Amino acid sequence: MPDLVVEGPGFLVIADCGPSLNLMVRDVGIPSAEKLRAMTAAGAALARLHYAGVVHGRPSIRDFCWDGDQITLIDWERYRPHANTRFRMRVDAVIFVFNLYALLRGNTPELIVAIDAYRAKAPPGLWDEAARLCRRLAIFDLLTKRQQRRDAGRGEFRAIPLTLRRFRAP
Repeated sequence: MPDLVVEGPGFLVIADCGPSLNLMVRDVGIPSAEKLRAMTAAGAALARLHYAGVVHGRPSIRDFCWDGDQITLIDWERYRPHANTRFRMRVDAVIFVFNLYALLRGNTPELIVAIDAYRAKAPPGLWDEAARLCRRLAIFDLLTKRQQRRDAGRGEFRAIPLTLRRFRAP
């Protein structure tokens, strides 16, 4: 846990906990091995959080910081204690995978190790439950087909079918 530097009404400042992973994976100056280590740690960190019964609320890759030794999750503005439910853990898992695909746009080594680490450490059955949720979300793939073809920008629409397919895979 990073040190608290200052706090006030509605805000807090923590000590530097390293770059966010969305910046790190795009940095060509960072060796691949370090990126893989950080992404593995990110998947495991989210899984440990879920195992502890805690839901982040929107685990975007930009909310994972890596200091070279550990992951720190930031931006807890969507956290609500009453939302620490198994259903919300499923949603967290889907958002995590979706965000990986939106950022990395395919089955890159970084994406694969992050997902594998999450699945290996997540509470038993949670991945399968998230897969069932994705089957119910499949309509969004159909509803966004036109936009997926046009999505040359950030990749969120193109991440929809990739995410749904990942949860169908064994």
